[in-house]
Amino acid sequence: MSQLLQCGAKSIAADVTLVTTTETIVLTSDAMPLPFITGKALIEAILSIIPGADVTGVNIRIRRGTLVTSPVVGPVWTHGGGLGAGAQTTFLAGVTDFLENVALAQYVVTAQQVAATANGAVKAAYLRTDLITG
Repeated sequence: MSQLLQCGAKSIAADVTLVTTTETIVLTSDAMPLPFITGKALIEAILSIIPGADVTGVNIRIRRGTLVTSPVVGPVWTHGGGLGAGAQTTFLAGVTDFLENVALAQYVVTAQQVAATANGAVKAAYLRTDLITG
């Protein structure tokens, strides 16, 4: 059985603007040291978004690192259908990241509107990161 080494949680203090179709960092986890050569990070994100005009979908990504260009961990979570401008929708994403020879584990969750012609807004967001043995 795995043991919990560390856990961290973050939420946004203010709305995050999603500028048309630009991928935007919504939250950044704390940097957590990995005390062993190997381990796992369990990352969960919940975002409540009001999309901009003409949005056909929203892509949620979890990235290892602190940049919008950092490597994507797991799938791109694409949510589409039933999205209307001004209609607040909740989005979920979660991944397990297998770590080896990593000193610090840190992640960002990003959101990107698809086909938007106007800005959207992340109204609430939560990012949880658990480091476990593995």
